[in-house]
Amino acid sequence: MIRPIDLELLFTAFAFRHAKIDNEQLGRAVARMESHGSIADTMVQTGMIDEAKRQQIDAAVKDHLRQHHDDSSASLAAIDPLPFPLSLFDHLLETHAATPDALLTYQTVVPEVGHNVVANPNAKQRVASPNSSMRPTLTNTPGIPARYRSKRFHARGGLGEIYVATDMEVHRDIALKEIQNHYADNMASRQMFIVEGSITGSLEHPGVVPVYGMGQYEDGRPFYAMRFIRGKSLKTAIKTLHSGEPLFPNGRDPSLALRQLLNRFLDVCNTIHYAHSRGVIHRDIKPDNIMLGPYGETLVVDWGLAAIFQHDSSRDADNLHDQLSEQTPRFESIRLTKDSEGKIWGTPPYMSPEQANGRQSEMGPSSDVFSLGATLYTILTGTIMYPGTSTGRVLEKAKHRDAVAPTQINPSIPVALAAIVEKATAKLPSDRYQTAKQFADDLDAWLADEPVTAYRERWHERLRRWMRQHRTLVTSGIAALLMGIIALSVIAALLSTKNAEVAAQRDTAERNLIAARKAVRESFVQISEDERLKAEGLEQLRMKLLKSPEPYFVEFLSQNPDDPRLRLEQAQWRSLLAAIIHNTQSPTDAIKQYETVEKNLHDLGEEFESPDLALNNKNEFESLRANTHLQLATLYDITAEFDQSMNHARQAIAYADSVATADMASISIAASTQLAKSQFTTGHTDAAITTLDEAISRRSSAAKRFSENWRLRLNHSLAERAECRAAEGDVLGAIDDWKTALSQSDEIEITRENEITVLEFRARVLVSMARETGNARLRNPSLEYAEQAQKIAQQLVNRHPDNLSYAELKIDVENTMATTLAIAGPNPDPNAVRNGLTKGIELYGQLVNAHPSVVMYRYRLLKSRLNLVFADLSQGKAPDEIIQDATGVLSPVEQLAHEYPQIPDIQVLFAKTLINTAMLSMWFEDESAVSEIKRRFDVAEETLDQLDSLPNRVAYTEVRSSLYSVLGRLDQSNERWADAAGKEAHRQQMMEQFPDTYWNVPFPNERKADSLDTEAQYRFGAGQVDAGFARLDNAIAVRETLVRDFPNEPVLRKNLATSLRDYGDWLKEFDLENAEENSNAYTRKSLDVIKEVPLNELDNAQLLSIVGDLVQLATISSSDGELETAADQCKRARQAAIELHRREPTSQNLAYQLLVENLLIGYLLDLDQDVDDLVNSLHQTVTAMLNEYDHSDDVRDTAMLAYRQTAAHFHSKKNYEQARYFLSEAYKISERSPQRNTIAINLSDAEIRLGSFLAGTERSAPLLGADELEPLSYYNLAVNFALAIRALQNDAHLSEPVRHSLSTWYQTNAIKGLEKAADAGLFDDPAWRSTFDADADLESIRETDDYREFTKARFPQEPNRTDP
Repeated sequence: MIRPIDLELLFTAFAFRHAKIDNEQLGRAVARMESHGSIADTMVQTGMIDEAKRQQIDAAVKDHLRQHHDDSSASLAAIDPLPFPLSLFDHLLETHAATPDALLTYQTVVPEVGHNVVANPNAKQRVASPNSSMRPTLTNTPGIPARYRSKRFHARGGLGEIYVATDMEVHRDIALKEIQNHYADNMASRQMFIVEGSITGSLEHPGVVPVYGMGQYEDGRPFYAMRFIRGKSLKTAIKTLHSGEPLFPNGRDPSLALRQLLNRFLDVCNTIHYAHSRGVIHRDIKPDNIMLGPYGETLVVDWGLAAIFQHDSSRDADNLHDQLSEQTPRFESIRLTKDSEGKIWGTPPYMSPEQANGRQSEMGPSSDVFSLGATLYTILTGTIMYPGTSTGRVLEKAKHRDAVAPTQINPSIPVALAAIVEKATAKLPSDRYQTAKQFADDLDAWLADEPVTAYRERWHERLRRWMRQHRTLVTSGIAALLMGIIALSVIAALLSTKNAEVAAQRDTAERNLIAARKAVRESFVQISEDERLKAEGLEQLRMKLLKSPEPYFVEFLSQNPDDPRLRLEQAQWRSLLAAIIHNTQSPTDAIKQYETVEKNLHDLGEEFESPDLALNNKNEFESLRANTHLQLATLYDITAEFDQSMNHARQAIAYADSVATADMASISIAASTQLAKSQFTTGHTDAAITTLDEAISRRSSAAKRFSENWRLRLNHSLAERAECRAAEGDVLGAIDDWKTALSQSDEIEITRENEITVLEFRARVLVSMARETGNARLRNPSLEYAEQAQKIAQQLVNRHPDNLSYAELKIDVENTMATTLAIAGPNPDPNAVRNGLTKGIELYGQLVNAHPSVVMYRYRLLKSRLNLVFADLSQGKAPDEIIQDATGVLSPVEQLAHEYPQIPDIQVLFAKTLINTAMLSMWFEDESAVSEIKRRFDVAEETLDQLDSLPNRVAYTEVRSSLYSVLGRLDQSNERWADAAGKEAHRQQMMEQFPDTYWNVPFPNERKADSLDTEAQYRFGAGQVDAGFARLDNAIAVRETLVRDFPNEPVLRKNLATSLRDYGDWLKEFDLENAEENSNAYTRKSLDVIKEVPLNELDNAQLLSIVGDLVQLATISSSDGELETAADQCKRARQAAIELHRREPTSQNLAYQLLVENLLIGYLLDLDQDVDDLVNSLHQTVTAMLNEYDHSDDVRDTAMLAYRQTAAHFHSKKNYEQARYFLSEAYKISERSPQRNTIAINLSDAEIRLGSFLAGTERSAPLLGADELEPLSYYNLAVNFALAIRALQNDAHLSEPVRHSLSTWYQTNAIKGLEKAADAGLFDDPAWRSTFDADADLESIRETDDYREFTKARFPQEPNRTDP
């Protein structure tokens, strides 16, 4: 017999758990299943499990079903994720006549009546089996219209299910849709179903399925008949699309299959636009709800969540809102008003943010447009916008539109098409297409290779499109240019002839030549500067066009070698060619070309000093000469030939200053900036700042004289000075410079020629600001700057995906953000930094291979490799592999340092690599490497000593101070505590060399506080306790100042709180006077400081510390009678525990939460405050924990403890009813627990006190015969029977003989319990004898002879004792 698919999947999940079945075995079992068999049968038949194990698994499945009210769908949804891939069941799914997509997918979220959110949002929604035994068939349903005859089940949606039936009147197949069984008796669900049928039937459009009629069964369940759609869903078509050829095989042009699917999608947009015109929005557009017929039909189905929005009906007489206005009661539930706020309907991966946040009144056509855009996203990428492992996670992403760009998933998607998706799925409704028609029009325009409104085309893109559409004309245009050059050669030949017959023509030819030379000159200038030809893919065309005048110059100069104007034109041409070589080849090749230009200009020098030449020619000459030296200065800086670079920069300044024009002043300032850059790179920071100060002063005084392009270039002087100031420690001054540069760049008019340049400048400035503020431990501004830089960098990469420089910029931004969060963020993603470094290493490897002469690419590659070593270390990589990786970095860094001793940054990297590799060897106790460790320290110190002749930078001081820190650790590892403390003190002295401006940011202060903490530990190790506490006091003072100066930086508060807490721990460690009291005082201070930090800013260790500290303080407050304080402390601890479990849902973290809630219940009861909500929360938490962790022994023990403690609180308040409830819950799960007997005794106590003395004593009596109970348990049994006597006396329903018989039996058992307690030694403790004497619960037996005999026998030697 075929079992429902849900049960098959449940059995398999528990087989994985109980029989250790693996995927390979499961695959074999599914493959061998017979059509009428089950997975259980197959596993038994193949020997994977035996019959006993099968029964055990069946029992576990039944128990799990019972916990979920025998709902197989809910049971299956609770196991998330499944322990096996669902694809293994494809064969089984086909056997059960249901499409695989319908069985495990993101389903439409439909809130339960009375609730606003999805139950269990962290579980993936699953659809029940189409073969569920609860589903009635049409033939068995009372009242089924005789007109329809059922054939088979077809599909199930969020609310209804569809059967294929035959319409007997017209003999055609129709789709008969009825409400699902578990919604059938819910009136609100029925109402929704009826509305769906009504709306679907009211929308008359080729893209909406026609409804033939509606009705209801005898029991009132509704149904409706509609056209049966043959075909496939868009979801299936998307899968097919992505399993075939590439979507864009020829660059921009879509494949035929994609073009056909996009045309179908246009039909969907038009259908939705029609619905909007009728005042209806769909609210659940997704590929599953779009059907593609075999004859070109495209239909939007499942209008079950459709709603009526606030539509201006005056514009449209044919409006569904008006048609339905008379049916207000029926349709009120689907009108989007403020009353519908908070409810979440739809499918999370396709929801707009307003839909995911439940802001129903804000929904309108643009919400459906978003879902259409999300559907287009899936078509183009083959995946959903918000991937996730559960509906809850996906829903959270949808609320904030947390999605990656489609081009990141499929880089071949054209930028304009991606822009259409981005606009349709914009976070704000106002930023989207306002109608589905606008969306369709833009997509249609893209398919027709026309401009789209979502994307502003660059000129080079317009050029490419124009070239695609005019290929013949483009080809002929290039030919015409070449013919023009050939014609110039003919003119040159004509001018060189000496034939007298043509002498009269020479004047005319010369005039023509001048005009022709001007035309050629203007043409190659235009080719050089035209933005359209600077785009990726057109470099070769640009180079070819620029090289085309070369034969003309060679030919003509051979005839006119002394013409200075012609030689100047040739130099100008070569200069433009050199610029392209710089961009497309290598700096070395460009240097060769510019040196040729320089030589040409040097040879022309005397000739251009002639007074016969026009002034404009002289100015052209001087401008070209100054600019050539500027370009050479730039290129030599790139290739690390800094003396050459600075020499050319100074020459450029001298030549530029010789001519008083705006352009020459601009060149002078740019050359000064380049000079300063080389000075800074070689460590001469003071000289660089002096140079830049002068350049900035000149730029400010003459800003209005410069062109827009030059004004942008001149902002580089501000940016460069900011880098210098940051290196010297003036971080805040650097930020001011960068902000000024950004502000001035905002004033520049953006044109097509300069837009990319402006964007790149802004992105690089912002990433510098993010990096330096992050290094300074100013997390919030760092992340703000990084986010701005990331947006711009992404724009640049999108426009120029092949540009490695922009790719490097993007990776730099991402790494800056990841590093900032890793240093100062709560629970950083351990993979984020590592992944970013890996990307950077790959990119820098490409850059080094492409440009081996650019030394800084090698520097950045090696720096990234060193950082990766420590990222791997934090990820737990094996020590021997870490040492090997670090040593592998050291060798090339050492080689680089020897090659470029003039670059301080490289020397600092060398010193850091030496220190870090030595430190790693020390950490991993590599005793064989002790001599090598010392050698590396010595070399590092020598390397840093070489920098003493240069102006100090904070990086030098920081590395040198870290050297002493590591040396101190080396002493500490050998227990030379005093020496270690001395090294750390020397480290602090080194830090005093930091400039005053550097102390205005947190980083050096944090470093100093860390060093003081470390020195304190060493002092303690050396026995210098007072000195150690003095260092801790100083560290706390530093951190308190930081918190005061930077109140909005959470990491500073967290560090101060940690210091205060550690101080308290040290007090207890040395057991000083009043240590406990003073330690608690420091703990309170710590908690007060960290109270201002949101819980989501704390890491898990801090949350756990907060829970423990607050619980400890609450206990102290309670013992001091400060119950309100104790309750407040427990409330804070509970919030921290809840946050901890939210991040790490483990049984241990749940145990912390339960512990805190138990304490809080007790304190609130003592304060006579309501605890109902808290008690319900605790009970739900325990239930969830038992279900989630499968009743393991540890989990059961935790649950029992929680129930028992809660019961004890209620018992102490004489609320025996609640006490009995929680004890009975504990007793249910105590079968295998040694605490079972104790729980039974306590439960009996509660029952007896509530008057159920028969049940209580019946449970207690057998325990008297047990020999393994604790002494207190025997005593409590005695109390139970004594209480039963008192309860018996108050019961008027029993006859006197029965009462007497029971009383005698109870008395005997009470004395027996006391005897056993005494035998076990309970009363050996005098305190217990006092408790025994005062126990009011024993009053009912104190006057009996048996009791007197017991006390006389057990306490004969107590002369002061008086029997009651």
